[in-house]
Amino acid sequence: MSTAQHITHQPHQSAPTTKQHSTPAPKQPNNPQKLPQSAQRIVQYLAAHHNATKQELKTACNLSLPTINHAVSTLQAQHIIVESERRASTGGRAALAYAYNPNHRIALGVSVNNAHVVVIATDMRGNIVLTTERTMVLRTDSTADIPVCVEIIRTAITQLERNPLYGPVAGITITVSTNKPNAALRPANLPVTLTTMWSADAFERALHIPCTMVTHTLANAQAELTQQSVQSAIFLCIGTHPDGIVMINGRALQPPVLQATSPRITRSTRSNTALSQPAPTASPLSSRFAHMPVDPNGPQCSCGQHGCFTALCSLSTLPEDYESIPGFFSVLDQGEAEHKRRMNTWLSNIAHVIVLAQSFIDLPVIIGGDAAMFLADDDFHALQQRVHQLSTIPTQSPILRSVSMQHQDAYGAAILIALRERERYGTLASQ
Repeated sequence: MSTAQHITHQPHQSAPTTKQHSTPAPKQPNNPQKLPQSAQRIVQYLAAHHNATKQELKTACNLSLPTINHAVSTLQAQHIIVESERRASTGGRAALAYAYNPNHRIALGVSVNNAHVVVIATDMRGNIVLTTERTMVLRTDSTADIPVCVEIIRTAITQLERNPLYGPVAGITITVSTNKPNAALRPANLPVTLTTMWSADAFERALHIPCTMVTHTLANAQAELTQQSVQSAIFLCIGTHPDGIVMINGRALQPPVLQATSPRITRSTRSNTALSQPAPTASPLSSRFAHMPVDPNGPQCSCGQHGCFTALCSLSTLPEDYESIPGFFSVLDQGEAEHKRRMNTWLSNIAHVIVLAQSFIDLPVIIGGDAAMFLADDDFHALQQRVHQLSTIPTQSPILRSVSMQHQDAYGAAILIALRERERYGTLASQ
């Protein structure tokens, strides 16, 4: 991996931020204790409200004052809540109010692709507190680049540790997108993967922080739900290698599979010990949604099947030979007949995918990936009409355009950590 300038950005807050408290948050060990139910109820209330006194917490949480006192002490010791303000006195001593501290732990999301490594840190509400980007050239056939990625992540962690307002890093989610260079501009490129050599264990051993690897699609979908304030949706990430995922109540209905399919074993008619040739397998970084069969007479997919979602709906099916994808849409805007025909076929294929998905679960559909940037509003309207025409059961679920935020996959990866931690602490307030 060759690297270029290390760029660190101060955050653009993605959600309203609570009042910054001057009390530093000393770095705690990365082994949070499970909170008792009483403490969780207090955290849930404070996370959903500006602040509250002990008397207000007693009434709102239906807890005794001794229980409140013990829980508040426990939460303060872990810096989950902090002293906020003293209320105006009504004759006696002014009551002290407490507030939820979203900085008590920090979530890290990491996006790795052919062009750069991006690290985004968020607090427990999903507000971005640090963005670091390093441009590079990624080698996709070995683990040699892992140590360089580790150092980029470690540098970001060091920056966070220098700020006394931020607690320890709760965990790291890493998403890897490894298409060939220029795959977004040239058709007929098969995906290149890092196979299972890139594992969360390698990062966890080096950084001593819990690490998880997820697909690019899941990370993008999680960011999408957060930014659009949607709890459930069918997310279609349509680029040169389309994929999709169903999100229910903020979680993936079918977790993406990161391991390659095992070879298929069959019983031979000639020998009980004979083995068949290994079945074609999907990319290790692909989910089952990508290889959902749509048209058995469609083009052959990299998984060996015909007419998969990823083969039918790839942006790379649109351009003619030696034409780029942006070039295709430029000619399309001029009204060229063949390009319009290709576009109509492509939109029809996507409509079939949406109808298939909504026949199992009727949810809003979010179109993400490069397609969200290329499609005009009229294309979305035409797609919605095709879905209505193909549906045997009418649906009122809309088709939405992705917010397409910068570094969306890294942000979504961080949100996955924040959600996990908020559940552990009982902090389920909306962002």
